[in-house]
Amino acid sequence: MDGEAGIAYVSDLGGHIRGVPLPGGPAAGGAEREIVSLPFPLTGLSGIDGVDGVGGVDS
Repeated sequence: MDGEAGIAYVSDLGGHIRGVPLPGGPAAGGAEREIVSLPFPLTGLSGIDGVDGVGGVDS
């Protein structure tokens, strides 16, 4: 998620990653857009930078 831009990045199990505008953010009302369509299934994503230890990767 990019809180500053107001966009959430979502994936599905088919290998598609989309940018979705968040309500009330700078991108609100904008269209959802496909970021990448992979040629293979994708089972999940993990955020690099978490918030208060949630969703991040420890280094």
